[in-house]
Amino acid sequence: EVWVVNEAHRNLPPGLTIARVFQLHPRDWREAERRYLHGGELPPGCDPDCFGRNHEHVEYLRTCGVPVYGQQVWEDIPTSVRYPFERVTETLGIPLPPHGHKRLWATSSFGYMAALALWEHRAMCSVQAEPKTSAIGELLLYGIELPRGTWRERTWEWPNFAYYLGLAAGLGIKVSLPSCGSALLSAPHYALGGPP
Repeated sequence: EVWVVNEAHRNLPPGLTIARVFQLHPRDWREAERRYLHGGELPPGCDPDCFGRNHEHVEYLRTCGVPVYGQQVWEDIPTSVRYPFERVTETLGIPLPPHGHKRLWATSSFGYMAALALWEHRAMCSVQAEPKTSAIGELLLYGIELPRGTWRERTWEWPNFAYYLGLAAGLGIKVSLPSCGSALLSAPHYALGGPP
């Protein structure tokens, strides 16, 4: 399956079939920030009901014909699906002190996407007759360049996504990077020197 986030569908090669779209931002995402930066008014072309994007994005979500994962089901997006926060948290959440209540660690849409993939993987493996068969054989990561992004992406989002990639590898899922290269594993080897 090909999963895309936000407006990533615009960057895919023609003919590639998208299976799921993730739009986990609230509908009025960044509205307050934009109003603050523009003297209380939204800049031309901005709408507080477009996930911080534009009408074309919302129209794509309405007509894409595949599940659109978000914080809720939206009446105007017929294929919208509420992300299964509670079920994913129960399986992959980290118990926090002092009471051990689980919290799903997700600092970006990529974190939520990876957590959902791992949750589905575990669910599929638990119902298979042969438990050693991997439900998801490989994760191919294209266009995710968190180590080269903003301060937030480098500091919060990349460690979270790396955590889920480690879980995936531990579950026997092959993690693959694009042949054209990626910044995901570009840091030098600690104490060994030299390029990665």
